Amino acid sequence: MFPQVAAEENVLTPRFYTTDFDEMERLFKGEWNSRLNQEEMEAMLAEFRYDYNQKHFVRNDSFKKAAENIRGPARKIFIEFLERSCTAEFSGFLLYKELGRRLKSINPVVAEIFTLMSRDEARHAGFLNKAMSGARPRRSGQGISGTRRQLLRPRPDDRRHAAATRHARHARVGTPQTRRLRPVRSAQRWQLARPGTLLCVGHTHKSISKHCPQPLTLTALLSCLADFDLALDLGFLTKNRTYTFFKPKFIIYATYLSEKIGYWRYISIYRHLQANPNEQLYPIFQYFENWCQDENRHGDFFSAMLKSQPDMLAGWEGALWSKFFCLSVYVTMYLNDHGRSSFYESLGLDTTQFNMHVLHQTNKTTATIFPEVIDTYNPEFKRRLDALVVLNTKLIKEGKTMNPLEKASVLAGFAIHLAGLFFMPTIKAGSVDLAPPTQQAAYVY
Repeated sequence: MFPQVAAEENVLTPRFYTTDFDEMERLFKGEWNSRLNQEEMEAMLAEFRYDYNQKHFVRNDSFKKAAENIRGPARKIFIEFLERSCTAEFSGFLLYKELGRRLKSINPVVAEIFTLMSRDEARHAGFLNKAMSGARPRRSGQGISGTRRQLLRPRPDDRRHAAATRHARHARVGTPQTRRLRPVRSAQRWQLARPGTLLCVGHTHKSISKHCPQPLTLTALLSCLADFDLALDLGFLTKNRTYTFFKPKFIIYATYLSEKIGYWRYISIYRHLQANPNEQLYPIFQYFENWCQDENRHGDFFSAMLKSQPDMLAGWEGALWSKFFCLSVYVTMYLNDHGRSSFYESLGLDTTQFNMHVLHQTNKTTATIFPEVIDTYNPEFKRRLDALVVLNTKLIKEGKTMNPLEKASVLAGFAIHLAGLFFMPTIKAGSVDLAPPTQQAAYVY
């Protein structure tokens, strides 16, 4: 079994996001709740309840066959893609699940929407985790960097585990038909965690009671134990991953952008592979068309939340935070993807062209709600992003051997280019719904 050691992280590593849930409750008890368009919220809830993708994420025999054909460096980078994607989806699940629980007595409609969004995120995380079991290395540790071995576990060969999996397949999440699984005893403790704990491979961790106070009896997460040869240990991940804190107001900005940029990433990869079927590395990408609609619905919900709170979008403060979060998300994605160009090249994509397309489209979508957005077509924008890629690559390759002066020079370069991006001229935008009736409608490019 792989050793349990702490994962190596940096500023670009996918993180678990959390917020001040007590303050979020207070905000919804006060002015936030009264400003919500309840009719719009109920219409959204009806759409989430319909669960368009309930039967979409069903694997077939092509998965394992395709996984066996992914070899060498491509296999390593693909497993890393699955791991990072699963981490991001599971982070969303934890956040949305807790928000749904906290707001249940304050605004049942909004609370149920959060719960159903957590259902979607859990389904995505489970599907990715199941894909990892198909893309496993043939020998322990082959094709996996040492910093990630602690998150991976081999499958226990236990008949009672198979029985637990059969039970898990019939669980439901976020629906009136929710059923709790019965504990299943085995030599490796395959059992349901009590409230505040998480079912994982061979271990039950108690460290996440603060973040997720309900047992994770989720179809997506438990069904990934079927055919379990290698998968992300979500319990160990939750225990050891750094939690990044955002105030409630800021978590709305961040999650809106995260969901919308996720939509454009997934749909862009899907359309590219539909036009170039020979580049289809793995069947999981065939599911991205429906998958990205979950991301889009989540983003639309946060868009409605933002529009209902004019103080978050109006004035200099709204413009400031809109610009800050746009830049934070855009720069992080650009640096992350250029650090993993081999993955996109394996799909026949040019990393830079793909990134710029996603950023342009996300920015156009964001311009329908944020009062100011980045001018992504300004040549200075791409020039500074490319300069950051060069600096980031140098820091990754030579950071440990640099002397303090060299490292300070690189970090100063980072600061200069980030400041240059922040002070670039922006584009005035924003929702027509929020524009004063006496003024001309906001321009959306």
